[in-house]
Amino acid sequence: HYQRLLILVFHFILTRIPKPIVNNPSPSQWNLVIQKINMEDGGNYTCTANTLPVQEQTVTLNIRVSPRIANSSKSNITVVEGESISLFCQTTGLPRPTVTWFKLSRSGDIKTRKGETLKLKEVRRTDDGMFQCLADNNFLPTVYRNFRITVHYPPEVKLPVTRIGQAKGKDTILECYVTSVPRAIISWEFKNRMLRMGVKHSVDHFIDSLSRDVYSLVIRNLNQSDFGTYTCTAANQIGETMKSVQLYGR
Repeated sequence: HYQRLLILVFHFILTRIPKPIVNNPSPSQWNLVIQKINMEDGGNYTCTANTLPVQEQTVTLNIRVSPRIANSSKSNITVVEGESISLFCQTTGLPRPTVTWFKLSRSGDIKTRKGETLKLKEVRRTDDGMFQCLADNNFLPTVYRNFRITVHYPPEVKLPVTRIGQAKGKDTILECYVTSVPRAIISWEFKNRMLRMGVKHSVDHFIDSLSRDVYSLVIRNLNQSDFGTYTCTAANQIGETMKSVQLYGR
């Protein structure tokens, strides 16, 4: 019989908390047990046996840490069309995670970019929507974070016609199509005065198939004084737009 002495060589074995444990489940097997692995535990571990000749076995411990998003931009961002913004997802993990950005589209199209920072220059209204950063280092689980980008822009006003004729005594409808974010406040003016809604005038509102707000001015029982120029004005926090339509008698 002979006695075998096992020496485990690693510089922090005596100072690490909790200390590594050496166990000997069988005469020919010695194990080094490291509890609560952390990133500093990675490296080479050498087992030395005092045999003749001396025998050594080195094992490399590679630490793998699943990705984590440590910091990021706020989840809801509002930007005015034409401005530039940056989104960021700061990640940790070993190996270093790859960050991929996705623009999630209702049509199913997905646009991707790489890197922890996503720069959007001169934002357009088509950039409005949901963005996602996904961190992956081939060590599960992958993690992601979503960002809702809302693009504000001034109202766009369109009129189906610029001139419309109607006979006296009849009713008529003047339509104004408005697209804006945030939603605009609408007013109708006639002869430089804002129209008051009542028996004579009323406004109906609905959203058409193109997601436009449609404001229909109803003018009842036309008389001579009702003919002239009507102006639809749409205003929000970003700006104001107006378009005019000519109502004439026939």
